Amino acid sequence: MRWEIPQATELRFGMEITLYIARR
Repeated sequence: MRWEIPQATELRFGMEITLYIARR
């Protein structure tokens, strides 16, 4: 899975998902 998105974006996306789940 070679995405054209930098690792920073992936990390930020993962953090956002984690926060969303934690806030639920």
